[in-house]
Amino acid sequence: MQYETLELLKQSKKSTVYLICSKGKKYIRKELTGKHSVYEILMNNPHPGLPALQEVVISEDSTAVIEEYIDGRSIGAVNLSEKQFRQVSRELCSVLEFLHGKGIIHR
Repeated sequence: MQYETLELLKQSKKSTVYLICSKGKKYIRKELTGKHSVYEILMNNPHPGLPALQEVVISEDSTAVIEEYIDGRSIGAVNLSEKQFRQVSRELCSVLEFLHGKGIIHR
């Protein structure tokens, strides 16, 4: 698939993250320093609580990932009721349980 780069979202020593577009749909492209095989596991084991991965390319010294773009605000920027907070907490625990079951520890 051909992608057009729309915007640089983040850049650090460890990664560069872009907002990209293909056929009118937005995606995130992560260019990570080092080999991150966790993305191969996630590519083959999708979860509804995680962004869908479109492409993963891993080499000896870098990892490139194209994933679903999720539009919205950070959870820290949203005021949640206690009921909403409990629901989000349950969903996060479900995702963490899934990741841990695949041998993936998320910081």
